[in-house]
Amino acid sequence: PRDALWLRAVRSPHWSATVSLGPMDALHKKYPGLVRVLTWADVPGNNGFGIYPNVKDQPALAKDEVRFRGEAVVALVGDYASVHGIRDEEVPIRYAVREPLQGFDAPREDGVPRIHADKPGNILAHGYVRKGEPDSAMASADIVVSGDYETTFVEHAYIEPEAGWARRVRDSSGGERLEITVSTQTPYMDRDEIAQLIGIAPEQVRVIPTACGGGFGGKLDLAVQPLIAVAAWVLNRPVRCVYNRIESMASTTKRHPARIAATYGCSRDGLLSAYKFDGDFNTGAYTSWGLTVKDRVPIHATGPYFVPHVENRTTAIFTNETPAGAFRGFGVPQAAIAHEALIDMMAERTGIDPLEFRHKNAIRAGQATATGQVLEASAGLAECLERLRPHW
Repeated sequence: PRDALWLRAVRSPHWSATVSLGPMDALHKKYPGLVRVLTWADVPGNNGFGIYPNVKDQPALAKDEVRFRGEAVVALVGDYASVHGIRDEEVPIRYAVREPLQGFDAPREDGVPRIHADKPGNILAHGYVRKGEPDSAMASADIVVSGDYETTFVEHAYIEPEAGWARRVRDSSGGERLEITVSTQTPYMDRDEIAQLIGIAPEQVRVIPTACGGGFGGKLDLAVQPLIAVAAWVLNRPVRCVYNRIESMASTTKRHPARIAATYGCSRDGLLSAYKFDGDFNTGAYTSWGLTVKDRVPIHATGPYFVPHVENRTTAIFTNETPAGAFRGFGVPQAAIAHEALIDMMAERTGIDPLEFRHKNAIRAGQATATGQVLEASAGLAECLERLRPHW
């Protein structure tokens, strides 16, 4: 709408800090076009959101502390010149900086602070899959290869940054609704999250998804939605927001960094016998899709191969880093780096061509996955490799 206000979040420049806010009167006096400075206290419902029904650990606007660099602390709402002309340093936010807990080891050391005081520690959860007798099968394998692998954050880098607008409207029966037009991959999840943030029924929220200019999992999580929803509901004015590229990269979810130790065993003729996988996954400051990643990785860590004996473990770790979420495979691409590298090593040790080694071990209909699920209809890797063979 032509009268839509603009919104811009002021974000933490620190990875970990306590936060206090001063009076905003001077800002309003200097910038007459500034309509409102929203804080956590303006959130009408629950100031927390998350993917899972019982996990709402990420605030729309930070209260008392920030857990990663780029976390939204306040939202400036007004005309474009004002909200984009105010320098972050002008906003009366005081930070008491703390030593951040980053990487795979620091958050797990004895005696370190908890990133979330209401959680028992900095481990979000563990994942585990076991099939057969992996220890004895590995001990009797003719060839055993091991490797350690580490991956980092990856940015989705979609062409369209996070963007949307919201307004408060009356429906045909005279009741009030919140209407949000937004770039999203999950309109129904957005609806439910926004409803509990505002404190209204899901039926009072309408999400209109635009043609999404790229997502790849990154737009499964909320971004502009909580901010424009709260602003439009509180002010009863249309409110819009578009993240710039720096803001998008600083504040939205990434692919999980992983640290993996894996071991594969096979026979002299190249048949896989056992696999053991242990992976740490950095879920960042908030849960996001961390519970899904820690489960999907051990389920799929053996890749598209038949392995009779398997033991796969994962650990999702909270850190003072950018939240990690969904990104095309939920942690499985990180695991694939390990199993494909080890398969190349086994192919070399056995003297079997790498394509032929994979073809020999490709899981086929009638065989069981790492979880024991028997594939009844089809499994396509062997056929794909057969098609590739003439060009190999």
